[in-house]
Amino acid sequence: MKGPGRKARVAIRWGIYHREREFAREAGDPCLGVVRARGKGQAEANAQRKGISGPTGIRAHPLE
Repeated sequence: MKGPGRKARVAIRWGIYHREREFAREAGDPCLGVVRARGKGQAEANAQRKGISGPTGIRAHPLE
């Protein structure tokens, strides 16, 4: 049960991209995948579990 004044965080969609901006720009800044998660760290962990990876690592960015 949530306490008073505490927001329930809902899962949102996160785009997964290359971590290194210069590499991403040269590659056309592709979205490597989309995952649902409550936070950035969880989104990056979900992406790794699904096998989404990049040569420079990955970073998550909210799509909503």
